[in-house]
Amino acid sequence: MTVDEAWAVVRAFEQEKGSYLQWHSNTETGAGVTKTVFDGISGAADTTGQGLKASPFTAIAGDLVRGLSEGVSGLGETISGGIREINERRHLPLIAELEKQIAILEKAINDVKS
Repeated sequence: MTVDEAWAVVRAFEQEKGSYLQWHSNTETGAGVTKTVFDGISGAADTTGQGLKASPFTAIAGDLVRGLSEGVSGLGETISGGIREINERRHLPLIAELEKQIAILEKAINDVKS
């Protein structure tokens, strides 16, 4: 392999690493959006439940809706956490391996050039 070919491989690895970093970032953003959506739904359900509790005729329904609110919030947290965990397990090792290979190639290139 020539030095030019080795640099081409380094550039390809860096481009691949950039793609994984972008994918990782997008997935993190998606996890945050998921949590925000579930928090919004939970807040709306909680407010609705409070409104229903104001009347003695709908107080039981208010308690049920407020209980649902807590469950929705917990579900959002679980889903968001799961997305983040899978994201870290999937992308971070690949990014680390590409960084390692880039460093090895760059060292080999510099050694040859010296």
